[in-house]
Amino acid sequence: GIDRRALALGVNGPGRFGIDVGESFEITFRMASRNAADAGGRGAGTGTVILSQAGKMTVGGDLVIGANAGNPGTVIIGGKAGVPLAPGSLTVGITAIGTNGSLVFNHTDSGYRFTNKIAGDGAIYNLSGETILSGDLSGFVGTSTLGGVVVSRGRLVIESDFGTAANTSDGTRIYVNNGT
Repeated sequence: GIDRRALALGVNGPGRFGIDVGESFEITFRMASRNAADAGGRGAGTGTVILSQAGKMTVGGDLVIGANAGNPGTVIIGGKAGVPLAPGSLTVGITAIGTNGSLVFNHTDSGYRFTNKIAGDGAIYNLSGETILSGDLSGFVGTSTLGGVVVSRGRLVIESDFGTAANTSDGTRIYVNNGT
């Protein structure tokens, strides 16, 4: 069975976890979409979680995305690049996006509200749909080489302040390309 207290994707190679068409998954402690070598030296890989078609994921603790150098982690709300789908939902304590982590919105909704607290220095992408970030963003600085905040298509509405609680002088990078 699945240990509902911890889940690591991308151990010794790529890991993918999809939740869609009204399915749900609950983990009671913490989930990491990253290389798990620090949890026992078992190797390297990438981790991807895709939440689409009203799929729901609940993490009782924090969700850590792309925390280790050289091993990316990605959480996708909707579909993979080029294939927007109806969004799923994510309920966590904090969505922590590491330097090698990405939170990707590629959905078909207008007015999709993401209310989770987001922290870290990774990347947030809006590829399709209208996404409203209304949770606490004060711990997110988005200064990684992955891009900070990138609006490629669709619309991204920000209803919070970026980086006000973070210890950085770089600020948050925001790029808009064919979106608003």
